[in-house]
Amino acid sequence: MEEQLLAPLAAVSMIGAWFVVCEVAARFAAGAEVELFRKAAHIGGTVLAAGSLLWVEVIDYVLIGLAFAVVMAVLPRFVPLQAMSERVSAGPIAYGLGVACAALVAPNAAIFGAALLILGLADTAAVVIGKRWPLRRLRSGKSVGGGLGFWLIAAMLLAGVGAVAWPLALAVAVLLALVELATPGGWDNLSVPAAVAALGWLMV
Repeated sequence: MEEQLLAPLAAVSMIGAWFVVCEVAARFAAGAEVELFRKAAHIGGTVLAAGSLLWVEVIDYVLIGLAFAVVMAVLPRFVPLQAMSERVSAGPIAYGLGVACAALVAPNAAIFGAALLILGLADTAAVVIGKRWPLRRLRSGKSVGGGLGFWLIAAMLLAGVGAVAWPLALAVAVLLALVELATPGGWDNLSVPAAVAALGWLMV
């Protein structure tokens, strides 16, 4: 039993340490630098989680994700956070729920890993590209440019991790980009990985 707990605890410790580093760094930063550490926390957490699948079972991330959501619901009430969110939002809570949902639904480790990486990298690309090249703003506040950036990165990740062949990756990424564009606020942290995991059943 103890050996079964060591692997997920190691992953939680590694990811938690990264969040702490980003939080401490953000507190000493100013202006645009704070936003960089927020992005680093978002990307790094999912990349480390995906990497930990080399020794952690996918199902373990159901509990890990739920625990993170609870911590993010409670902790900001007592300790103001800089690196997790630029404003009071559901984003950090949805982040944990999205990981848990994807772990529960994904048909295999490759799809779950893709869900994590898309949550971290494609979602961040949508924000960065959307601010730089919005092309057209939507009523939701998101942009066509951001959606295209999300689509490209999501397709590359789906194909890159071996989850699906390129033609299908491009098509599935369109659906995921539409989900991201249609989801309000920080709730895309839940809807996107959940959609990747659900669509994964059509890709295996």
